[in-house]
Amino acid sequence: MIEGFDEIVLAWEKHELFYKELYEKKKGNPAEYRRFLSQLNVEDLREEGLVVPDLYDTFEIYGETTPIFDLNTDIAVWKHSRYTPAYLHAHRYFEIVCVVSGHARHRVSGETVMELQPGDICILPDGVCHSLEVINDDGIVINVMLKKSTFQYTFFDILSSDNLLSRFFQDALLEHKENNYLFFRTGNEEDDTIECCIKAMFLNYYKHRKYYDKMIKHLVSCLFILLLRNYNKYYIPDKNSQKELKIMRYLQEHYADATLEHAAAYFNYSTSYFSRMVKHNTGCNFTELLVKYRLELACRLLRESRLKVGEICEIIGYHNLEHFNRQFRKEFDRTPTQYRREHRDNVKKDQI
Repeated sequence: MIEGFDEIVLAWEKHELFYKELYEKKKGNPAEYRRFLSQLNVEDLREEGLVVPDLYDTFEIYGETTPIFDLNTDIAVWKHSRYTPAYLHAHRYFEIVCVVSGHARHRVSGETVMELQPGDICILPDGVCHSLEVINDDGIVINVMLKKSTFQYTFFDILSSDNLLSRFFQDALLEHKENNYLFFRTGNEEDDTIECCIKAMFLNYYKHRKYYDKMIKHLVSCLFILLLRNYNKYYIPDKNSQKELKIMRYLQEHYADATLEHAAAYFNYSTSYFSRMVKHNTGCNFTELLVKYRLELACRLLRESRLKVGEICEIIGYHNLEHFNRQFRKEFDRTPTQYRREHRDNVKKDQI
C-alpha cells in the first residue's frame, strides 16, 4: 500500500475531462461529433498540448529536450492521461509503460497490438513508433522515461551483466534494431513489490522532494532487478555483443587516459583492425566514442558534484581547459558553467 497514490492518479485533470468528452462524442452520433470538432480551435489545442488526430497530424518524435524531462534529472515519471486518443509517436529516450489498474491497448510499430492488464510492463527503446490508449475511468498507466544519453552511466550495473535487460539495452544504445520492445506480465496478488516500486517512483517524481531524482534511480534499478529475478529469461550474447560490451567497459575504466593505440594494445589488436571494429560495432570512431563518454561524464559531475570546472576537466582526461570548454559548447550549445548554473537553478526551484 503506497499512501497517497490513488488519490493523486484517480483525480480528473482538465485535459482528461476533455479527452473523455471527445471519446464519448466520437462514440455517439457522427454528425454531432463533426459539429463538436468544428467548434475546436486547432491553435489552442496545440498550445495546450492536446492531441486530436481527427483534426490534424499528431505524429511526433519527442527528443530528450522535451519538457517531459526536468533539467536536473535523467528520469521522468508521468501518468498517461486517460482517454487520450491513440496516436502514433516515437521518442529519443527509453520508455517503460506500466499498467497499475484497468486496461490499456498498446500498438507497437503499427502492427503488434497488445491488450494490457494490471501488472503488465512494456519496455520500449528509442525510435520505436507506438500508441497507447486507456479508455476506462480506473485505467492507470504510469510511463517511466529514461534518457538514452546518460543511461549507460546511470545503470552501469545492469549493462555489465549478461541477461535479458542488458542485452536489450545494449542493442538499443548501439542502435541495433533486432528487438523493438520487451514485455513482462507481472500481475500477481501474492506479491505487489513491483507495483509498489512503480507507485513509489511516481510519487517521488510528483512531489519533487529533496533527492527525489536519486531515489527514482534506485527504484528503477530495483524494478530491473525484480523483473530479472522473477522473470528468468536470458539472452546469450554473441561474439559481437561481447566485443561491444568490452569496449564500453574499457572506456568506463580508462576514459581519462584512453587512446586508440592503448585500447588496441589492451585488446591485443592492431590499431587499424581495432579502429574498424569499433566503427563497425558502435557506429562511431574511437575518438568520437571517447569524447562522447567524457562529455556526458562531465555533465554528470557538473550536476552532481561541487568540483570546479577545471577539476572536472582534468578528471575526465582533458589537459587544456579551453579545449574542453570548446568541445562542451560544440556538443551542448552552452559552456560548462552555464550548464551547471541551469541545473543548479532548477534544483533550487524544486526545493522551494
